[in-house]
Amino acid sequence: NLDDITHIDFLEKTLGYLPKTLSCRFNPGGYFAMGTDIMDNPGDAKYGFTKEQMFEGFRILKERGVERFGIHAFLASNTVSNEYYPELARQLFELAVELQRETGAKIAFVNLSGGIGIPYRPDQEANDIAVLTLGRVSGEGCDRRVEDFLLKENELALIKQVSAAYRAAGKKLVVVLNICSPVETASWKELADALVCAFQPGQEVGNCIADVLTGKVNPSGKLPMTFAVKYGDAPSDANFPFDYEFKLPSFAMGTGMNFKSDKKEEKPKEPERNVDFTLYEEGIYVGYRYFDTFGKEVSYPFGHGLSYTTFEYAMEEAAIDGDRCRMKVSVKNTGKVAGREAVQLYVKAPKGGMDKPVKELKAFGKTRLLKPGESQTLTLEWNVMDMASFNEKSSSWELAKGEYQWMAAASSADVRCTTVQKVAKARKQKVHDAMRAQVPVAVHPMVKR
Repeated sequence: NLDDITHIDFLEKTLGYLPKTLSCRFNPGGYFAMGTDIMDNPGDAKYGFTKEQMFEGFRILKERGVERFGIHAFLASNTVSNEYYPELARQLFELAVELQRETGAKIAFVNLSGGIGIPYRPDQEANDIAVLTLGRVSGEGCDRRVEDFLLKENELALIKQVSAAYRAAGKKLVVVLNICSPVETASWKELADALVCAFQPGQEVGNCIADVLTGKVNPSGKLPMTFAVKYGDAPSDANFPFDYEFKLPSFAMGTGMNFKSDKKEEKPKEPERNVDFTLYEEGIYVGYRYFDTFGKEVSYPFGHGLSYTTFEYAMEEAAIDGDRCRMKVSVKNTGKVAGREAVQLYVKAPKGGMDKPVKELKAFGKTRLLKPGESQTLTLEWNVMDMASFNEKSSSWELAKGEYQWMAAASSADVRCTTVQKVAKARKQKVHDAMRAQVPVAVHPMVKR
């Protein structure tokens, strides 16, 4: 991190080169109202690039070979203001957009520095909790790498330090996951008192999370995927380009930015596995279907999601009526605050038919906002042939006869009530041969039974 524009020449002279990644300290000048007396006003500070110097400095660094740029600012210490980081973030992100547009520099990170949460004066009220946010980049231009799943060393160190400091003071830590796909949580989740999975809701994420943390809104979301303990626990992991470095095209889709590389990407002579083609060796055992069937430990199961209240399930009715299946479940709010609950309906097929997971999601429904003690009956419906499996050898959907176990659950690992329904006669529905496999279907060793 460079504290002054004169440090550019000093660093290059000292090292004999400039690193590929550099950050510059921004000084907005003037008076920063959210600071404390412990720090001088930015306008009186000795160090930091002015706005004009940021543009000049980035152009110089870019011409001298720097590829990744960061922006840093440290404008307050010992503040308990909740407005410090949002205001600092606004200034730095607006600056980042201008810098990238005017200089073409790739802004790789923004460092929101400062000391918060500890009162400067004894009569000031301290913060109640610590809220840390871990984010990941999401896009359609390339696949995720394994580094996106794993926590970085500095992320894990920050969680450990904040957790230790706040728990020593009898306070709690909340970690917000602003992510697009699962990340590793098993090794550190016990250090946090709560995890909130935001799933990148966009520009209103701050208001959304604030409403959840303050109790204005009772969360009722459920995970649409399993959070594995470690990468490699799912059979599909073996056939994913987790370590492949994709080259962005000259136009990066959805970014509005043009990237042109001096290097020409050479096309491989032979198709490259997991880049030009992929073998889906996991078969039907995708996500929870694999973890539940093979008894694999997970960090958070599919369909998991906590609430500030609790719910009780009761089976009211279950039946097969012609080609339709129906299950009625009564949901009662047994807690002390109003909330909504998403009920999931899983089906376990009888043995003797085609290979099936231990259970499969077939229907789901969500209650209205239930007050404490209030109940609602949800009617979950699906087609009988939704419980069938596809036979690629005969190009047909096949439903085995026998007893089917229907389960109303709060997640794939939290079944609340169960009933059994019998299919008296097997069914077979022939379809076009377009789905017939043209080559032998590969099977990963992890899913062989």
